[in-house]
Amino acid sequence: MNRDFDRHTNSDTHPVEILLAGTRNVWANKFKFLFICLLIAGGAYYGSGYLPKKYASSLTLSIEGELGGTSQWDDKTSATPSLDKSFLHTQYELMTSRDMAENLAARYENINCHQPDPNLPVNTQASRVQEIMRAVEITPVNNTTLFRIAALCDSPQAAKRLVEIYAEEFINFKQGFYRSETARASDWVDSQMTTLQVNLTRAEQALQEFKEQESIYSSQVDNAVGNIEVESLLSAYSTEQKRVAELKAIDQQIRNLGDDFQMDKLSSIARIRDDKFVGDLMLQLSQVTASYNELRERYMDDYPDVQNERIRYNELLRQLRVQVNSVASGVAQELKLARDTLANIETDLARTKAKTIVDDRKRAALAQLENNVEINRDLYLAFVGKAGELTHNKAFFDNKIKIVNRAYEASSPASPNQIKFGVFGFGAAFLLFGAYWFARGTFDGTLKVPTEVELNLSAALLGYLPAVKGNKNGELLYSGHNEDNNSAFSEGIRSIRTSLALLNLGEKNTVTLITSSTQSEGKSTLALNLASAFGKLERTLLIDADVRRPVLWKAHGISETAPGLIDILSGARDIRSCISTGLGSSYDFIPAGRFGAKLYNKNPGLQSPLELLSSDKFLMLLERLKGHYDRIIVDSAPVCGVSDAKMIARGASQVVYVVAAFQTDRRLVKQGLRELQSANAKVAGVVLNKVDLRRIQHYGYSTYGNGYGNVVTPEHVPPASRIE
Repeated sequence: MNRDFDRHTNSDTHPVEILLAGTRNVWANKFKFLFICLLIAGGAYYGSGYLPKKYASSLTLSIEGELGGTSQWDDKTSATPSLDKSFLHTQYELMTSRDMAENLAARYENINCHQPDPNLPVNTQASRVQEIMRAVEITPVNNTTLFRIAALCDSPQAAKRLVEIYAEEFINFKQGFYRSETARASDWVDSQMTTLQVNLTRAEQALQEFKEQESIYSSQVDNAVGNIEVESLLSAYSTEQKRVAELKAIDQQIRNLGDDFQMDKLSSIARIRDDKFVGDLMLQLSQVTASYNELRERYMDDYPDVQNERIRYNELLRQLRVQVNSVASGVAQELKLARDTLANIETDLARTKAKTIVDDRKRAALAQLENNVEINRDLYLAFVGKAGELTHNKAFFDNKIKIVNRAYEASSPASPNQIKFGVFGFGAAFLLFGAYWFARGTFDGTLKVPTEVELNLSAALLGYLPAVKGNKNGELLYSGHNEDNNSAFSEGIRSIRTSLALLNLGEKNTVTLITSSTQSEGKSTLALNLASAFGKLERTLLIDADVRRPVLWKAHGISETAPGLIDILSGARDIRSCISTGLGSSYDFIPAGRFGAKLYNKNPGLQSPLELLSSDKFLMLLERLKGHYDRIIVDSAPVCGVSDAKMIARGASQVVYVVAAFQTDRRLVKQGLRELQSANAKVAGVVLNKVDLRRIQHYGYSTYGNGYGNVVTPEHVPPASRIE
């Protein structure tokens, strides 16, 4: 059990369980729920009979006609004529307009359909209009040309008269409206034609002025001419860029020569190498150099021929420098001219692009003006072609209006509808109180039926006990097992006794600890009745270990200060002097003792109850008592709040956890079970106490019945008369 409990107690409640809890709570209160709903429905039904009575009267109009020149009978291929929805919607808007109510109120000053509104002046135009609009309701009949005019008034005569004069006023209103609409349509056509003609003339004038001002007469773009000019400029620009680059490179090479010319470097420059004069000078210079070197090998440097060759070499070298400089000057001049040409091409290209953009904008503006002229011309021509038809068809054509069903005086009131009030009251109460009980069941965390014990606590259910009439302060605990052996309470005690006996089948000298989460859950009552039940089968001892708030002494008719458990543990008394006979003489009983909590509070020097119960003396006492009793039942303090039960559980063979139905929150029960688990207590299971048998039947749970007959119990086993 402990493993299952450890696996489930820390999990939150499943949403399905929450919904089921709310549903079960509604079902548990179904009779009360239905009674309240029926009570409210009856009150609404009979209460609505005291409301002011209203009488209804109605008549039906048939309106056949067409709107905008489209007849509702134009569909010749269909067996059923198609309806002109726009025509029918227009008739409905006219019938429900405020103008209708105002015309009716102006013509009939003695309309008294309802009691006068105290917030408005009596017998004024505004009061009569509001009275008519509140009383009259127009309803179109689906897929027909019929309209139902209904009125709800304080008397049947007033209702009949109101619908009749409303229908008459609508017929008169339509006839005057048709005539005025025809005149208005003709005026509208004339004004629209004049406006369209003026717009066309203005558009044509604007187009002509733009052409003359901008000197452009076509919106078509000549892409071929523009593209050729731009491409030619781009090609010239690219060619000139290459020429500038080449001249710049040659100029830089010549500058890099310096004053001392080297023939190999001069030969590497194509522009210098290709110059005729430079070539001749370089050839002569090479010949003089060869002759000079040859003479030097033969003669001394001061030889006349050597000196003549040196003079000739220097003269040729000077002429070469002059010619190279001339070539360099020519290259620099060409570079300057090429750069100027490139700048001019850039200027022409930019000017050409700007001119192209301006021309494109002009052509776009011209195209927009031409389009505007075309649109105005098309509108004017189309309107001229339809002018005659619009003049005749703008207004509503001939409409046939007749009364199909005449109005009659009602013999019974139409309002209030008591059945509707009753149904509404029942529905409102059903939703309101259903939600109330569902919410209570959803947020109620208590355990109500035995099946919820294993579902929510994952703990074994040992049994459940029905609720008994509570005792007032000072009265004895309920000992139903002794008082009525055939009651449902007694049967529940025997069932719990059987469950506990089967858990420790074959084991002797069993110590059963009874505890709960809080006070007032019935643990002491269970301990008292279990002791009486086990006493008929085994030698049984009941110990009141709830030394903080002992109550078992009242049921056994002994004094509150009688010696008991605390006296034994403190060494003030021996065991024999503290044992008394239980109810029906079927078991022995050890009370809490006169050195309980009250005396402890007055004498702080004494050991506390928790210190005495947690000492080895208590375990030794249990071991000694187990040698004389088959079953020892210990009633301990609640688990939550104090540690007495956890200390006593060390020597217990099984722990019974008592939970009060409809009282203890399941979260508190889970906390108590966790604390026992942390103390390694052997929890046998849970006993659900104070179960309302009638309420759990509403949750679909069967209960113990009465009339079990005479239950035969085994022969009484006398308690031990002496403890050695």
